[in-house]
Amino acid sequence: MGKCLAVVAWTWALILLATGAAGADARSERAAARAAEKKQDWDAALLHYENLFDSTQTDETTRGQLRAKFLELRPKVAPNSDPAKAGVWKVQAYAFRNLQVTRNDKDGKEHQTKQRFRDDEIAEIRAAMKGFAAEVWKNATFSIMSRASTMIASASMPKSSAP
Repeated sequence: MGKCLAVVAWTWALILLATGAAGADARSERAAARAAEKKQDWDAALLHYENLFDSTQTDETTRGQLRAKFLELRPKVAPNSDPAKAGVWKVQAYAFRNLQVTRNDKDGKEHQTKQRFRDDEIAEIRAAMKGFAAEVWKNATFSIMSRASTMIASASMPKSSAP
């Protein structure tokens, strides 16, 4: 069994070396990260360590070491204050101005639920979504902003039967 695993491991290593997968990119990212650290270019060092974590094959020990590097470097990197450089997380919320749901309980008795959102309640929903987007931008440990929007369906939703 041990000999079989060794053959598989060596075969896999040869395939990786032959195709250039994992080895060269990991070495170049690690070298670039260390060079950036020596220059005290914390932004570049963090970026290269993140690339190493996200884009190369690593074992759990290496991933743990990279997580420790993130914790060490993130306080040294100024947060991104330019939304144009951030990734965008699109968040969409839906609310129905008029909603009516009819369901039957296990005894066959019909129950109806009706909900109508007033204009002030819809304004609160929209404000909450904007607040959510602001909190994502303020508190994320990476450069991402939330582009939140709220869709309000003005027409009544057709009656449906819930299970």
